[in-house]
Amino acid sequence: MRKYHLIYLSVVVCCFSLTISAQEQVSDTLISEGVKLYDEGKYNEAISMFRQVDENDSNYVWMLTELSMTFLQTQNYDSAIYYAGAGLQLPSPYRQSLMRNMGTAYLAAGNPEKSVEVYDEAIKLYPYSYLLHFNQGMTYLEMKDYPSAVKSLQEAIRCNPFHASSHMRLGMLMARQEQYTRALLSLETFLALEPRSDRSNTILVFMENLSSGHLDTTYGDFIKPFSDNTLFEELDGLIKSRIALNDKYKPAIKFNASIVKQTTLLMEMLPATDEADDFWAETYLPLFRAIKQEELIEPFLYTILASAGKEDVSKWMDKNKKPLESFYETGKFLNNIRKTRQVMADGKTLTLVTAYDDKGNLSSLGNSDDGGAEQGYWQYFHPNGELKAEGHFSKGKKSGMWKYYTTDGLLESIENLSNGVLNGEYISYHPTGKLNATGTFVNGMVEGQVTWRNIFGIPTKSLMYKNDTLDGEARTFYSSSQPMEVYTNRKSQVTGKHVTYYAFGQEGIIASYNQDSQDGEYLEYHPNGRLSVKGTYVKGKEQGEWTYWYSNGRVKAVRNYNNGVINGLVRTFYMNGVLESETSYNSSGKQDGLTTNYDQAGGKLLEEVYKDGLNIKMTTGFNNPANLFVYGSDNGSFSYKVYSYDGRIRSEGSYDKGLLAGEMRFYYNNGNIRQKLNLKNGQYDGEVITFYPDGKTESISYY
Repeated sequence: MRKYHLIYLSVVVCCFSLTISAQEQVSDTLISEGVKLYDEGKYNEAISMFRQVDENDSNYVWMLTELSMTFLQTQNYDSAIYYAGAGLQLPSPYRQSLMRNMGTAYLAAGNPEKSVEVYDEAIKLYPYSYLLHFNQGMTYLEMKDYPSAVKSLQEAIRCNPFHASSHMRLGMLMARQEQYTRALLSLETFLALEPRSDRSNTILVFMENLSSGHLDTTYGDFIKPFSDNTLFEELDGLIKSRIALNDKYKPAIKFNASIVKQTTLLMEMLPATDEADDFWAETYLPLFRAIKQEELIEPFLYTILASAGKEDVSKWMDKNKKPLESFYETGKFLNNIRKTRQVMADGKTLTLVTAYDDKGNLSSLGNSDDGGAEQGYWQYFHPNGELKAEGHFSKGKKSGMWKYYTTDGLLESIENLSNGVLNGEYISYHPTGKLNATGTFVNGMVEGQVTWRNIFGIPTKSLMYKNDTLDGEARTFYSSSQPMEVYTNRKSQVTGKHVTYYAFGQEGIIASYNQDSQDGEYLEYHPNGRLSVKGTYVKGKEQGEWTYWYSNGRVKAVRNYNNGVINGLVRTFYMNGVLESETSYNSSGKQDGLTTNYDQAGGKLLEEVYKDGLNIKMTTGFNNPANLFVYGSDNGSFSYKVYSYDGRIRSEGSYDKGLLAGEMRFYYNNGNIRQKLNLKNGQYDGEVITFYPDGKTESISYY
């Protein structure tokens, strides 16, 4: 009986999982098709596609992320904000994208102050996201808060020094302050990273004008300097004097452009010393010094001139692949700016070394000892920017409390370790934030009580462990917190009394176990408290007399078992106490000898004679003893009809070598057919048709 319920539960869970999987497949297709339409510029069609995803779908927040981005493109900023906000109400891996969409929408809608608020909140969650810092910098530019814009753009570059737009915007801000060295360092880095894009030539022309002493105010008027420029003040003076534009000044390459001469001067006059806390010294000087020291000024200049559209530039680049490759290698010096990060931990500011994945996402922060083993506080990150794990190492082994997080940003588990081994409290959480499992480890082994809970935080199971082995009381619970099972484990084997309860608290099954096998008295109860089954197990097999009762207390059946095999006389009864059948079984558990069936009034319906499990004779029609219907053969192959005590036909069919075979029919008292089916070797085979009493078809099923 318990096995049946477990199988049924497994089927329900399997069907539920398949339903969820099917929903995900449908929504995956809808969203992917919507993204394709978005990429084609068909925004309204994309919106219609996205809106087909149900709010209960597991991909719903993904859809909201794409939907809010699409509304941005249609300039429907209120809708972009609304749907981004709806997505942020639910845990998901898309939080950062949703906050970017919302910040961008507020800015486009003319509310930069609210945009800054959104980015401030987002940056607290994702401090290493270059796009968040860049977008916030663009918002500050719109607000003409230039000092804040500079700080945001610098932080974007610290997060990703290969983000060309951040260098471009920073360089233009420096040009507007007439800090030409800083402007050239940033803008030339932009061109080195993005030499041939649609905007590269625009920036090249801007730099050419700047190098000639003319600021193109199309990109902003002059602004009052707010950045200290002590480090580059002397070099700025030389650039502004245009001394390098003199015909006698020899540039690094033969190309008639002011930017070439001014860059040659810049390389010659690079400051030999750095100034503490100067962003340009920290970010750009390592790169430009490497270009100078490795004599790669020529490939550098030709690279930043690539968008000029000049044939001699293209020819040089085609013929000088190796110098260009050597120049490209110097890009690694841009990484210097993000090699370390300052993090607040343990009540103090720590400087931690960074590591990045193949796509440039920050993957970890932490330090190592002289031998290369992790040491001290570490953080790990998911590719979407969410914190993945945090804790301490000691000589390369985890120590103390470690916390783990999901891609949704939710706390997933907490564990405590000593010398890399679990030691202490362990806690895991559901995606709802509620407790899932709690327990304790001692030297890497589970010890004491472990409790599991459902998504609402209600206990579902509680087990006791000793030295990593199940040992002690075990309990399972209904969702109402009522006990479902109570039993005891000894060395991972169920031993002793095992009680199963109904959901309302009444005992349902009382069984005895010995080393994981049922052994001893077995009792089952109806929900009304009356006995349902009573028997005995010996080493996991039924033994002796087993009695079954109806819920009204009357006996339903009496059976005998030997070593798990039914044998001897089995008697079954109707609910009114009248004998229903008597069947004889041999020692192999097969019907053998006479089987008699009665109706609820006690009238004899049918006698069958079996030989080692095969039916060889049937007798019916006992309402007229002088005219009995007898069917059978020595080999058990025959057709038959069964009649009720009042003479009406109840069923008809055939046996083939003692087993039911061919078509079988059952009838109502009015004589109409009740069911028609086919059998083969005693098993259903093919179509089963059930009829209503009036002869109309009720159902058709197949086996």
